[in-house]
Amino acid sequence: METTYSPATEAGAGPVPIIFIPGILGSPLYLPENGKKLWLSANFLKMAERMAIEYPLDVKNNDINQQMLPPYQREGGHLRKSFFMIDRLCQRFPSRPVYHFSYDFRQSSEVSADALKQQIDYSLADYSKEVDLICHSMGGLVAAAYIAKYGFCHIRKIVFLGTPFEGSSLITKLLITGDIGSTPGSVADFFGLSHNLLMRYPSVAELLPSDEYLSVYPLYRGSVPFSPQEMYAYFSESMPETFERSQKFRRRLHEKVYPLLLKDPRCFFGIGTGKTTLRTLSFDAERSNHITEIVDDGGDSEVNSYSATMCGAIEHLGVTRYRLFSSAHSELLRIDESLHWVFGILAE
Repeated sequence: METTYSPATEAGAGPVPIIFIPGILGSPLYLPENGKKLWLSANFLKMAERMAIEYPLDVKNNDINQQMLPPYQREGGHLRKSFFMIDRLCQRFPSRPVYHFSYDFRQSSEVSADALKQQIDYSLADYSKEVDLICHSMGGLVAAAYIAKYGFCHIRKIVFLGTPFEGSSLITKLLITGDIGSTPGSVADFFGLSHNLLMRYPSVAELLPSDEYLSVYPLYRGSVPFSPQEMYAYFSESMPETFERSQKFRRRLHEKVYPLLLKDPRCFFGIGTGKTTLRTLSFDAERSNHITEIVDDGGDSEVNSYSATMCGAIEHLGVTRYRLFSSAHSELLRIDESLHWVFGILAE
């Protein structure tokens, strides 16, 4: 029999709700006209064009406490990758409400932050004064955008798992080559989500490597690094609808939010490492299909640890708030070492 933890409780209130925030492509999306599932469904094979950014799509079931469902009905997200985390949370904290926060992952994390505000407000209605957040991958950027707008209002603890604070070079590869399979956690190539659709998503632009990351790991033309001006011009020309706005979002995170996350003892960071991970690329801008991938084993196969550690800043926090796991990106949601660490944080 598995050990359960005593529920965390805010003084004078009920048990503290737990909200899980998945990464990009991790939320089911539904057609507003009939409520039928679109993303990762049979409907998508016939209506892929509806994933374009100009078409509105809905999310469902954010109001459902997963504790109230039998295990087989609990939300699993993209390819059920969230299911193990959700199910184990329900087992370990049986008295605490557990929510899977779905959001329109096409949109900017700033838009999703407003939806997260609504989710937090709903979760608090009948329970505690605060919530705990567990954020995987781009879900951590959504939480960061929430803090930029609302501060730490109603947040007791935040656990970031594999968050690309400084972006992912896989998105650069996607931009250059059109290789859909390079999208983090992607089954987009199988389901026919086109390169052109993805490149118009504000969320994808926000996952490009940051200026801070590129200052250490720039793109290369052969053995010659692109200058910052050349990289900026290339990204701006390639993503004219979204790049400038994404840059402003990045600057706000660096100036306003990342210093708060590093300083605040409520924030914890789990980072995968030891897996072959793309660090940067060498390519000919005129022959984009001719690229050389520059890799290392300092990442989780999708997010380089230099990005996941905010260019190394997280490494100075010490083991109480920062932990490395020999794990691939999605495995951070299910390996015992990671789960025990997360559960220990939430139990305090």
